[in-house]
Amino acid sequence: MHPYDAGHQLYAEAVARAMEQLRGVGEPGRHALGEPFRKGDFEFARPMPLDRAKLSPGWRKLHLVNDPAVRQMWERIEFGDKLLALWVAEKPGESISFRFRGMSVMLYDVMGPGEGQVVVTIDDQQPRIVPRFDSWCEF
Repeated sequence: MHPYDAGHQLYAEAVARAMEQLRGVGEPGRHALGEPFRKGDFEFARPMPLDRAKLSPGWRKLHLVNDPAVRQMWERIEFGDKLLALWVAEKPGESISFRFRGMSVMLYDVMGPGEGQVVVTIDDQQPRIVPRFDSWCEF
């Protein structure tokens, strides 16, 4: 949920009230962590640059510094500061393949009108269609 400025203010005020209620509770110092809330948490997750994956020929890396249009789009992307690079594939059928160890994988991409959908296949599972546009997209 993206609450915008008014919602962020309400959240901040609620957290501040909770922090006041917690003042004086517990003892300062080191505390042992309990078991994770769920098995398979993201404690050991790490990003992998896309240029380490096997890309079909239609992919190209965009230049954030040299291309003003790309730079402007990058600056509008929420969490754009987390992106080290932007890649684009403009024709249907382009693919990304990579190997990973673990229970799940996440891809960070840009959603918006015209972004279409992707078909995700992991191991021998049935392919799954994932739309890349939803009601929260702003582009």
